[in-house]
Amino acid sequence: MKILVTGGMGYIGSFVTSKLLELGHEVSVLDNLTYGTTVLNSFVGRENFKFVYGDVGDLRAVAKAVKGQEAVIALAAIVGDPACNLDENETVKTNFLATKILADVCEQYNVGRLVFASSCSVYGDTKDKIADESFTPNPLSLYAKTRVMSEQVLLADNRPLSPVILRLATVFGASKRMRFDLVVNLLTAMAKKHGRFTVFGGNQWRPNVHVQDAADAFIHAALIPEKKLKQRVFNVGDETTNLTIGQIGEMVRGAVFGSELIIEEENIDKRNYRVAFGRLHTILGFECKRSVEAGVREVADLFDTQSIQDFEDDVFYNVKYLTNLKKRVLVITPVYNESEAVDKFIDEVAGCLADNYDVRFLMVDDGSSDNTSRKILSRKKRGVSLKLIKLKRNFGQHAAQFAAFDNIIEKEVDFAVLLDVDLQNPARYIPKMLETLKEEQYDIVYGMRRKTSIGNGFLSKLFWIAINLFGSIYIPRDQSSLKVFNREFISRFKNLKNRMNFFPGALAQTPARIGYYFVETVPRTVGDSRYDILRKLKLFLFAFTSVVLRVNRSTTYEAGKIYE
Repeated sequence: MKILVTGGMGYIGSFVTSKLLELGHEVSVLDNLTYGTTVLNSFVGRENFKFVYGDVGDLRAVAKAVKGQEAVIALAAIVGDPACNLDENETVKTNFLATKILADVCEQYNVGRLVFASSCSVYGDTKDKIADESFTPNPLSLYAKTRVMSEQVLLADNRPLSPVILRLATVFGASKRMRFDLVVNLLTAMAKKHGRFTVFGGNQWRPNVHVQDAADAFIHAALIPEKKLKQRVFNVGDETTNLTIGQIGEMVRGAVFGSELIIEEENIDKRNYRVAFGRLHTILGFECKRSVEAGVREVADLFDTQSIQDFEDDVFYNVKYLTNLKKRVLVITPVYNESEAVDKFIDEVAGCLADNYDVRFLMVDDGSSDNTSRKILSRKKRGVSLKLIKLKRNFGQHAAQFAAFDNIIEKEVDFAVLLDVDLQNPARYIPKMLETLKEEQYDIVYGMRRKTSIGNGFLSKLFWIAINLFGSIYIPRDQSSLKVFNREFISRFKNLKNRMNFFPGALAQTPARIGYYFVETVPRTVGDSRYDILRKLKLFLFAFTSVVLRVNRSTTYEAGKIYE
């Protein structure tokens, strides 16, 4: 059977992937490798394994991965309350909107079964009641709310899907992509490494399930015949693993010799729920096999065998890792005889972004006759993350911009910035524009000129009025050289058909959610402007020909050497 696992390199997903391969299925995995490639490396070369790099919120990546599959197991998500609270917009996009995309694509390609990872945390505080699947959800966190919203999408009456929703208990146990932000794993690690551990409150109930039992449940739900599915929603766990936090603490103390359990009365986590698992047994026909005590011993063994050196490393904690994981920003700039401006440009842009982003540069030398390329490569040798593309001759700024975008490797970029090397639109605006892009969920944010000189302002307005009056699409007027984009926009732009040679026109052709941000235009501090009245006239004729007459060549540049 052909089965896709989204998030197949994760804590549960790595077991699902491995077990499916052992059963002889053809397994595809869609994953964005947020936590690195270590798990992926253990699967490379295995028979019947296919990896698709991508994000579950990226329609193209999802469509590529889903096509031809018979079943999909949907595990990819931002998991855990603290991690979800880091960026609420990103959480909604990944945990809810991506579910809608996946469901639509599964319908488009007639996928026979979609198994979705939900959570028992949707029940919130059940007081003294034991929640079965008919219990009205009462989500207390953003994570739980996105699970409920996703369930509603999948269970909508008008959907021809065959969904199975598994509401997981709190997962524990050892995995290739290990986590220590789960209660059983964390308490065990603290007991082993520090000899003492603290439980807050202790009376809160939690259902628990071993990571391998969770993986087995997903596989079972993917393979069960349709006629046996009398229900669609199942709690996953076992009655014997409904435990209070205090009871878990006692189990850890008993398993880790000499450890000390400290109980603090303060209860900082308001979730309190016990869950029934009868439907899982009677209808789905699945039984969990592994106890909490076995999981504690299993995690303790990781320390005895020195498989784990530092359990406090950020990579083992979703919220800590995501907090410190800098988004990758690619700064794109075309250059032509700008050797004097290169150092200032790199220093100012990096200085504005380096604290919060992983900054990389993509510079296109449009046939410079001075030592611009040598200056750029000297910065590369001094440690600047930089890629240089040298065009064979001077093709013009628009061709250089196309060359840059055509050479972007999408999976290596979260956001891109387009900015001229002269910094007439100051770099200090970039962080604010990136925040606007993320917060408002735009695909592109144009830097818009706040004001220009009287002469240039008149000519600029005349230029844009003429282009938009006679052209077939609207191109934002008074746009500056500064623009920011997300990865989805870059992907759509690169796949445009019959794109205009006039670069702003091609940007406007690209389907997108558009935002605007006013920026100042300041005089050049290095070098001289090359835009005299003749060049401005040539630019107008070029734009008019491209946008209005739609005379566009398929190839607008010829790359020479590329320095990675």
